[in-house]
Amino acid sequence: MNTLTSLPKRADAAFDSRQLSGSESAASIWTPSPLLQAVTEGLVDGILILTQQGDPVYSNSHAQRLCQQLLACTEAFQTVPSEIWHVCATLIENRDVFPEQLVVLEDAIGDRKFPDLRVRVQWIELSDRSDPYLLVMLEDRRQSILSLAITESQKYGLTGREAEVWFRQRSNYTYEEIATELHITVNTVKKHIKSIRAKRQSVWWNEECN
Repeated sequence: MNTLTSLPKRADAAFDSRQLSGSESAASIWTPSPLLQAVTEGLVDGILILTQQGDPVYSNSHAQRLCQQLLACTEAFQTVPSEIWHVCATLIENRDVFPEQLVVLEDAIGDRKFPDLRVRVQWIELSDRSDPYLLVMLEDRRQSILSLAITESQKYGLTGREAEVWFRQRSNYTYEEIATELHITVNTVKKHIKSIRAKRQSVWWNEECN
C-alpha cells in the first residue's frame, strides 16, 4: 500500500469546495444495506463515498458533522469542504500512477483545536459499476486521543483530574495551556504529570514481572 502524506495545497479551481448536487441519478447509483449503515454509524470515523464528480453516494452522521465543522455551518452541508476535495482530486489526478496497487492518500487538516482531522482517500468499487468511487475516511484525531486517554486512565488508575491532564498531555498541550484550560497552576500540572508517570511505571513494572 502506498501512502502519500502532507500534500501541497493548490489554489486552482479543481480544488475548490465541490457542490454536492444531490441529484436523483447520483442518489440512486447505490443504496447501502441497513447492516452496512448500522456498521458505519457505529464507527468513530466519518465515512464519505463520493463519485469522481464530487456527488455524495453515502455519508454517515460523523462525516456530516465533521464537514459542517469545516464549513462552519449548522445546516445540512451542501458542499464537500475544499480541504477534503483537495485530497480526492489528487487521487483522481494520479489514478494511473499505481494502477495495480491500492493507493491511500492521506493528509492532515487544521490543528488540534479546530478541527484536527486526518483524511484518507482510496478507490472503492461498488456493485457492478465500471467506474470506482472515492472512499473518504475522516478521523477526528481529538476524539481518537480522547478515547485512548480514557482507556489509559482506567488502565493506570488515574483520578478524574489526572485524566483531564493526561488527555491534554496526549493532545500535545504545553503545561501552560493545560493550566489555563483547567484553571490550575503550572506547578499543579507538573505534580499531576509526575503522579501519572509513576502510576504508568507501576503498571508497566507489574506487567513485566507477570
